Amino acid sequence: MANPVLLQKKSGKYLWFALLGLGLQPDKLNLTAKRINLGPNMFDKPNKDAFYIVTHFLLERLSPTRFNEAYRHCWPVLCHKADAEFRKVTCAWLREIMVRNCKLSLE
Repeated sequence: MANPVLLQKKSGKYLWFALLGLGLQPDKLNLTAKRINLGPNMFDKPNKDAFYIVTHFLLERLSPTRFNEAYRHCWPVLCHKADAEFRKVTCAWLREIMVRNCKLSLE
């Protein structure tokens, strides 16, 4: 059985390189307000700020128009209310993607 710590580190590297390959440019992000851990080990510990950034990047790449419409009231996440709305909208969108992919695989 594989060591979970080594598996996490390997998965973190794959995720990071995939994000960079898709065009994420961490040096161009405005991260001056806080020290946000971005990199291969960004999810070794819970990291809400990195979650926001990665989710924003991926969903905006998927559909910029829909992202701007769906997240207009909760991006950027600056308060607890925006945090709850961001998670709610994200969960609904990911659920929709999951259902769509399940239907496609059954056809």
